[in-house]
Amino acid sequence: MDVKHVLLSNNIDFKIIGGQFRILCPYHNDHTPSLEVHPNTGGYHCWSCGEIGDFSKLIEDLHMILDVESFFDGTEVEKERAKLLNPAVLTKFVSIYRSKLAVTYLLDRNIQCFKKFNLRYCPINYRLKKWCGRIIMPIYDFEGKFLSISGRTIYNSPLKLYRFPGIKTNTFFGAQLIKQFDKLVIVEGELDAIYLQQFGIPAVATFGTGRFRFSKEQRAYLLKFKEIGITMDNDDAGRKAGMAIVKDLRDYLNVHLILLPPLKDPNDLRESEVNDVYKDYI
Repeated sequence: MDVKHVLLSNNIDFKIIGGQFRILCPYHNDHTPSLEVHPNTGGYHCWSCGEIGDFSKLIEDLHMILDVESFFDGTEVEKERAKLLNPAVLTKFVSIYRSKLAVTYLLDRNIQCFKKFNLRYCPINYRLKKWCGRIIMPIYDFEGKFLSISGRTIYNSPLKLYRFPGIKTNTFFGAQLIKQFDKLVIVEGELDAIYLQQFGIPAVATFGTGRFRFSKEQRAYLLKFKEIGITMDNDDAGRKAGMAIVKDLRDYLNVHLILLPPLKDPNDLRESEVNDVYKDYI
């Protein structure tokens, strides 16, 4: 493959250093060309983030970036809402397996069931900046209909999670996957729900602690369960949210707090601790 010709024909800026082609890496926040393409082997390697692969895969990913930019052409809120409500948006992000950084981030947090939750990734150089460098988590309604996406950064960003406004009031994250259970565990974040579901725990997430009272749709869903356990994060905001949820639901639901070991959130628990804390829900 003529690497120089492919780069030029795709309008990709490059430098030639030591006979190798250097470009900005699309897999991390690259400010100086760190990704090196080897014309003799057809492979590439990023000296900064460690991403490696085949040159044809790299070009495919770069085309995906341009495709996403076209898909999200326009910044008005209503245009974004319409496109985030379209299931086709998921095809505009790369497979989670395409990013070594994203996979490492999840494995470091003991998250392994990527396919079950259809996790995707938004490379750092996408023009839609607020989604860049984020693991993309699809949000579905209670019956499995696609609603929108949630994005969790893998970098040190002040905005850890980005969710489109309004969607979270219509569902719980992960609810479409636990229809066969008659007990329910409510946790705070998406990764907590994913982690506990790996152990067979019927866990759903509230999308954070911002709402202590649930919507009409969420309340109707909760009525299906004979017992509900609440496990918010083990901090002041989480404990406050957990007590508020119990107070809001206890008049008509069998609901109670599930206590965690000190200084641990659900995603921090070892398997033996999961089995102990949630033994009544397995």
